[in-house]
Amino acid sequence: VLFRSRGCHPHKDICEMESESLRFSAVTSTGEREDIRKALSDICGENLHFAAGAGYKSLCVVQGLVDVYIFSEDTTFKWDSCAPHAILMSLGGGIVDWKECLARITRDKNLNDLPHLLYNEEVEGATGCRSEEH
Repeated sequence: VLFRSRGCHPHKDICEMESESLRFSAVTSTGEREDIRKALSDICGENLHFAAGAGYKSLCVVQGLVDVYIFSEDTTFKWDSCAPHAILMSLGGGIVDWKECLARITRDKNLNDLPHLLYNEEVEGATGCRSEEH
């Protein structure tokens, strides 16, 4: 998940933001899983956009055209994400590990410390963005 702070606290969870009547805008792939697309549609409404190319979608977040770029599968490679990650971190955002976010919410009931992607550690069984091989 790529995100950029939009004047709101970047650590607020979606439920908290929804209760404050804030709407996310998001970009994702047309090939994203249907359950993810449905959840994003429920949250973003007409502010859900689809595009091709990890670099392009990352730049949409960097430029503030959308709030988040969701990719739930590990099909994006590290070279697609490390430069946008550095830029987003300088802007108060970042790229976090979707699966780890869900695990921490389930386990700890909060996300006080966001699990940013790491580029120097292998994630066992992963390909793409989460793999050391790429």
